[in-house]
Amino acid sequence: MVGWQISDLSPDTSWAVGSRAFGTGSWLFPLEGDAEPEAIDDFPTAWGAAISTNGRWIAYTSNESGQYEIWVVARDRLGERQKVSLNGGEEPVWSPSGEELFYRWGRQWYAVDVPQTGETEFGQAEVIFEGPYTNVPSRSHDIAPDGRRHLVILGPSGESTRHLNVITNWVKVVLGAAGG
Repeated sequence: MVGWQISDLSPDTSWAVGSRAFGTGSWLFPLEGDAEPEAIDDFPTAWGAAISTNGRWIAYTSNESGQYEIWVVARDRLGERQKVSLNGGEEPVWSPSGEELFYRWGRQWYAVDVPQTGETEFGQAEVIFEGPYTNVPSRSHDIAPDGRRHLVILGPSGESTRHLNVITNWVKVVLGAAGG
């Protein structure tokens, strides 16, 4: 669709989530046919929607409460959202297995257990690691295909250093470990 910024595609690529531009909220829209886009959250600062690996859930960031939080809605129940972040959150990313949802808040990264089939309540968020990072537009982190590694662009820790570690062929290393 012309004029949309896509933040994620459904597993079957028949629908997507995104926004028209910053300040319009997060929307779900079909990539085929004539159906109209549906609001996931039309609060102006809802952003960064991500679709679970099975297409059942959509997670996104919104500061409607006064600070950024992670919200989740079922694909077939867009008006029934639930907050899954503890006390702030941004940049939701689903694990490749679909069993966890990860997000960042400040220098901490969290994991939330995803409900099994037939259930609707997410687990309580737990800190999985913390440290300095570089904040970039959209997402500052991602998950390796095997779900065991978290990619974060390291940032300044407040201390200067004269040592730099360079990892070459990191894509080959990550994909090789996943059998790809």
